[in-house]
Amino acid sequence: MASMSNVTEFPPRASRKGRDSLDALIDEALLDRTFPGIACGIWIDGHPEYLRCVGFADPALAYPDSAGSAKAGPIAMDTLFDAASLTKPLATSLLVMKAREAGAIDIDKTAGHYLPGLQPLTAGIPLHRLLTHTSGLPAIPAIERRFPSPSSLDRDDAISELCAIRPERSCGEAVVYSCAGYMILGLILERVSGKLLGDLYRTEIAEPLGLPKATFAPGIGRDGAPLFVEGAAATEFCAWRKRRMRGQVHDESAYCLGGHSGNAGLFASLEDIFLTASMLIQEGSAGGRRFLSEKSIADLKTEKTAGLGERRSFGFRLHETGTFEGPLWGPSSFGHTGFTGTSLAIAPEQKMLAIVLTNRVYYGRNETMQKMADFRVAFHSRAFENFA
Repeated sequence: MASMSNVTEFPPRASRKGRDSLDALIDEALLDRTFPGIACGIWIDGHPEYLRCVGFADPALAYPDSAGSAKAGPIAMDTLFDAASLTKPLATSLLVMKAREAGAIDIDKTAGHYLPGLQPLTAGIPLHRLLTHTSGLPAIPAIERRFPSPSSLDRDDAISELCAIRPERSCGEAVVYSCAGYMILGLILERVSGKLLGDLYRTEIAEPLGLPKATFAPGIGRDGAPLFVEGAAATEFCAWRKRRMRGQVHDESAYCLGGHSGNAGLFASLEDIFLTASMLIQEGSAGGRRFLSEKSIADLKTEKTAGLGERRSFGFRLHETGTFEGPLWGPSSFGHTGFTGTSLAIAPEQKMLAIVLTNRVYYGRNETMQKMADFRVAFHSRAFENFA
């Protein structure tokens, strides 16, 4: 069990009652093994109202060895977390918007226009359908099935496997969340830019926004695996890779692409997510300079899927009954979650951000799934009630 002693305290302006309520919720989640560590925060108009970092990046390595030094310290503000599907809105969607503004991509054109070799039905899907999860493509591509041994991957083979995937239903029929669709968007971005997705992210997003830590894998090894990201919290013990994952993407399909994938692969700290989300609150501006156009910001915040089962924009899910932030947040709110235990929620009217970064899959993806879902609703409900 993680020690409760490694809490980082901050001096927010909000009431003690609100902070105590969230502290108690987090302490209970740690004791219940919902996650081994968390870095989270609530901001109003850019001002921190609540910040807390507690727990360990890897409990198995958190205690002193025979020489008296611990191999892994407590969660801190600069701890990197596997962002999982936060990669979709905070990397892939932003890059598509940037590419559209530069004239490199037309989201009304089809995937096949940019990416030869796609299965014919998939080739005919417009890019805007990939962005809104209305492409009809399957949710999980499970590319790892092509590689019985993860020690001998081939990115070209993995891409061929992805390009052979065909839709499971008609394009535009309904919202069906699809990692496959965002992986194809990632490949399109690589093709039009001539760069690996993580390299494109660095030059087009991380550097212009001044993100201190955010990164994809620093490279791809000779065995096809992602090179390790230093300073990342550990995630799950993987049955396919036969080891606990730390510093390499948890998602198996993204791993097969060397950690450079449109669905997952981003590693980010609390400050990285805050700075990126602040740009969305500030209508596309960052540091006094325009980062995205008003049109792009509107497309990231506005529903594009009316009547199709879920409220989706070009990257985010908009608030409705059953979304992770709970019932108190308003209809203009939007956000996203990540499978590893991450989330970002934005309430534009209140200029409120809530960021939760955990490594909940450390204790098992199935064992903690409902616990994390319940925690998210409770956290965001208490956050809105006390700070909005």
